[in-house]
Amino acid sequence: MKYKSKEDIWNAIVERISDIDYPSQHPVKNRAYILFQYYSQMESGGHEDVLNWLFNEKNIDKPLNVILNTLVEAKAICYMDIIDKYGQEMVSLYELLERNQGCEEAFYQVVREADEAYWTMNSFQQIVETYFYSHCDELLQ
Repeated sequence: MKYKSKEDIWNAIVERISDIDYPSQHPVKNRAYILFQYYSQMESGGHEDVLNWLFNEKNIDKPLNVILNTLVEAKAICYMDIIDKYGQEMVSLYELLERNQGCEEAFYQVVREADEAYWTMNSFQQIVETYFYSHCDELLQ
């Protein structure tokens, strides 16, 4: 199929990766899936939504490592730094909250800081688009 615009390519790739069973046998598709999920969750509700997605996605083992490795592969180093800096604390506090062990104020404080760092950069969509377009043949197979 011939695509008329970058938007057509974006839409086709999003449709394809939304249909994959993660993890698939295709590393490029797996990275595209993780990148798009991270991007979508951040757009809808920030790192709190990212954590909700990660902990509800049963097929992701060691979620912080998966995200960190995916961000490195996508050359999203500044965003990797955010996860590296705040990720473990967010996960630990999230797990405490899930077990009803308090820490709500501390959790939302670290999430707020991570979200502010993410929004300050304001370029993650461009990183996802670049990854999609540079791998579009493989992603659209």
